[in-house]
Formats: sequence, structure tokens, C-alpha cells
Amino acid sequence: MHAIEAIDLTKRFGAIQAVDGVSFMLGAGEMLALLGPSGSGKTTLLRLVAGLEQPDGGTVSLFGMQGLRPEERGVGMVFQDLALWPHMSLRQHLLFPVRKLDLTREEVDERVTQTIASVGLGGREKARPAELSGGEQQRLALARALIGRPKRLLLDEPFSSLDLPLKREMVELVLELHERDGFTLVHVTHDPVEASRASDRIVALDSGKVVWSGPPGDLMQAKYPALEPLIRAADWWS
Repeated sequence: MHAIEAIDLTKRFGAIQAVDGVSFMLGAGEMLALLGPSGSGKTTLLRLVAGLEQPDGGTVSLFGMQGLRPEERGVGMVFQDLALWPHMSLRQHLLFPVRKLDLTREEVDERVTQTIASVGLGGREKARPAELSGGEQQRLALARALIGRPKRLLLDEPFSSLDLPLKREMVELVLELHERDGFTLVHVTHDPVEASRASDRIVALDSGKVVWSGPPGDLMQAKYPALEPLIRAADWWS
């Protein structure tokens, strides 16, 4: 059984076909990048996997199980706007989800402390989002998604607004945490270089359909009109 199996997913919003017959399968611990221009269906597809949207057709299975509520899916998610709570400190952001777990108070404190350290935010526990830099806010959102130790991490283009050095830093942090924790990763991006760095496989979308799929090393030779502007404008890391 696969960690994530999407079969012939479709989703409409009125007259707009946001996702049109998309299928993919991911084994435990694999990394998939969903690549495409704005409006290609990447975020809607990610939300279907998370259970935040319901498909009009097709199925999402997680280790063979269908119809799970979002909180049953073992998913951590980082949204594009990060969705941080302005009135909460960094530590309170992490306590909120972890208190729902079956842990003792000592285990909760240990989990929070370890997670803060793992994203390099030690000493910032009392800071609220407005007191954090852009990179620190990104790290907080990532820590909140991971503190429950999910089997799947979904990233909805959270690094798109960062400058190149900070984007590189955050992607490398995700890869470091993936190596440590072994979660299955689905990563939405419009940057081919970012997609190539943080994936075992790339699925490229246009108008809700899969237009290319393959290993990162083959992406720059992909011949499809919607991908060419992205490849030409890519943020080259080297």
C-alpha cells in the first residue's frame, strides 16, 4: 500500500475545472513536487490530499484508507500565508496542537523544546509572529506542522516570497528534517529548481491536468509550453 494514492481526482469550482483526472502514488518517505504556473491546480490538489477539499470524482487513499477526516490523515501542512496567530507566542503556537496528543505534561514540554531546537528557534519561545523575522516565521510554521510527528508533510508554496538565500536555507532545513523523520513530502512550487532540489519525482500541472511527470534530472529537458517560462525564469541556486 502507498502512503498517498490519488486516483483520477477531479474538482470543479463553478465553471472552473481546477483538477482534471489527476493520479499519482507515493511510497512512505518519498518526496513529490507539484510544479506549475499560478492557476494550474497545484494548491487544490494538495488540499484534496489533506482533506480540506472534497473531490467531485476520484479517490485519495492513505495506506489504503479512504474517507478520512482531515485530523485523521496524519498530515502536517504549511500554508502559503503561514496562518500564524498574531496573539500567540512561538511556544503557544506549538503547545496548541501538541496538547491534543496523548502525552504527559513532561512529554509535551520535551516535545516542544525539541521541536523548537530542531528548527533553530531556541531562545525565541516568547516571541510573537510580529517580533519574528520572515525566516523565523517560516521556521515557526514548519515547526507547528511537524510537532505532531505527521507521516505526511504538505507544503503549499510557503517559501515563494523569500529571497533566494533564505529560500535555499528553508528548503535545506526541510530536507534535513525529512532525513531525520522520514515523512512523506508533497511540495507545491512554481520554481523548477526548488522542485528539483526537494523531490524524488515531479508532477507538472497545467489547467488542472498532468502535463509531465518524471525524475528531477529530466525536468530541464521537458517540452511543454506551460513549463518553458518557469524554466527560463527559475531561481538558479548555484
